[in-house]
Amino acid sequence: MKKLIYAIIVLILFGFAIGYYLFNKPHKDYSIAQIELSISAHDIFKAYNEDELRANQLYQDKVIAVSGIVSGIDLNQKKATIIYLESDDPLFGIQFTMLPSDSSQYLKLKKGDKTTLKGLCVGFTNDVVFTNATVVVKD
Repeated sequence: MKKLIYAIIVLILFGFAIGYYLFNKPHKDYSIAQIELSISAHDIFKAYNEDELRANQLYQDKVIAVSGIVSGIDLNQKKATIIYLESDDPLFGIQFTMLPSDSSQYLKLKKGDKTTLKGLCVGFTNDVVFTNATVVVKD
């Protein structure tokens, strides 16, 4: 019985150690991440709209620079800035959740500006969704 109690205690301690390691693991700094490819907002939206599975193979989990025209700027529930780029679809487009560290750049953007944003592509939910985004170019 004592061996069972010791084994359970060891497993619990091991679980805490793994949790502590994962919690404190350094996160990738996407503001300095290398751009893996560049594409226009219209082209990436078209790729996802035509064949989501193939587009995921090409773009998902990659740092991509996307060029287009700002169609809107908003805040999400966590008060993070969301910037939308136009696509050929009147209702949906490209959605970038911006990094707070880049606020000096994205706060200068307004609807109608031509820009290039980079971020981590996470998939498609009517909009092509990017996280950890920063401004590459404000034209």
